[in-house]
Amino acid sequence: MKNGNRLFPIILGGAGLCLVAAVVLLINPSLLVATEKSESAAKSAEVKPVTVTVSPVVPRKVQRLVNIVGSLYGKEEIPISPEVDGRIVRIHHDVGDVVKPGEVLFEIDPRTYELTANEAQRTLELEMAKLGLKTIPETDEGVDVEVLPNVTRAKLQLKLIELQHTRSSQLWAQKTISKEEWDKVETDLKLAKNAFDQSVLDARSNWASMRQKQAIVDTAREKLSRTRVVVPSQSNVLKDHKGPVQYVVAERSVTEGEMVSAMRGNTPAFRLVIADPLKLEAAVAERFATEIKVGQTAGLKTEATGDKIHYGKVTRVNPTVDRASRTFHVEIEIANKDRDLPPGSFAKASVETRVDEKALTVPAESIVRFAGVIKVFVIRDGKSQGIPVKLGQRIEETDKEKGRTHFWFEVMGDIKPDDVVATSGQSQLANDTPVTVRDSSSPGKEKT
Repeated sequence: MKNGNRLFPIILGGAGLCLVAAVVLLINPSLLVATEKSESAAKSAEVKPVTVTVSPVVPRKVQRLVNIVGSLYGKEEIPISPEVDGRIVRIHHDVGDVVKPGEVLFEIDPRTYELTANEAQRTLELEMAKLGLKTIPETDEGVDVEVLPNVTRAKLQLKLIELQHTRSSQLWAQKTISKEEWDKVETDLKLAKNAFDQSVLDARSNWASMRQKQAIVDTAREKLSRTRVVVPSQSNVLKDHKGPVQYVVAERSVTEGEMVSAMRGNTPAFRLVIADPLKLEAAVAERFATEIKVGQTAGLKTEATGDKIHYGKVTRVNPTVDRASRTFHVEIEIANKDRDLPPGSFAKASVETRVDEKALTVPAESIVRFAGVIKVFVIRDGKSQGIPVKLGQRIEETDKEKGRTHFWFEVMGDIKPDDVVATSGQSQLANDTPVTVRDSSSPGKEKT
């Protein structure tokens, strides 16, 4: 009996639950009706298709781009430093001025160098007077020192002594002169020869001294000319450039009255920049090493020029990759005739590498972005499928008849050329959602 009492509540409990449910339904039968209506509504909601508009996936020709960032530099940047010491007496140009080769940038007091050049000139003239010259031959080739006055005199004296020696030798043979006289004649001949040789040596020494003094004069005059610091000539920098080379003064670090030295160190007095053309220097990721080539076109933008695009060419590609940064160096040359691109500014460029003939594109309206995921809904067999994609190039297409601009995006993912994508109603779509396609050409008309 005791065991029976334990079993009875269990049986009674199961029966009690059924009994309670029955009692609840008898008390409130509307609950059963509401439950049936909700289940019916859920079934009808699952079955009812979503009306959408669609657009086909269109293969298009797409220009592949490699986007890079870098800084703009002048085609050449030239630091200008004084080559002589002295005080600046005049500055002719300042920052922002456009200058040409040969124009004077600033002048150093020339008086000390003028005096030095004059002194050297007087010393040269003294050496020329010793040689009996009024002008200096351009070269030493073909110069005969025996025509110089001192050598000519010694040569004539030697000939005179030789004639005397010839006559004396005949007299000596006839024993008409004494031994002492004959010895004197021979000694005079030797002395005359030595005097002639010495005059030649002296003439050559004076000639070398004259050339040395001439070099000193040239050096003094060169230093004097360096007191006028001019824009250098860079004829080989721009081989294909039409017209004269022009520079822009980018920096000036000296003032009038300042003492300058040729040993200024690394601080230039002026810094000149060739502002047309410019070059963009950038580091590019090594994965693009096989794509970027010399001669490719690049479009460039800066914050200073806004949306205006400047086009240039890739002129240099470093064939080696930096081990630390895993990048390689690229230079792009850009024309800057209007000088609206300031050297030193930050720039973004897109290098046109290759053309993809059949890139898949979809309308911008079909792109769905949610929680960092980009996808499109492809309609297959009357149902939608959400396909994650990566976006590539954006293509702008203008309808001239309607005056509208449409944007298309290149997509990369599990997309096929014959797919169609939903362009509306995406908020109601999920995987395997039935859809009804609205005919976009006839509003209100639907296609299943």
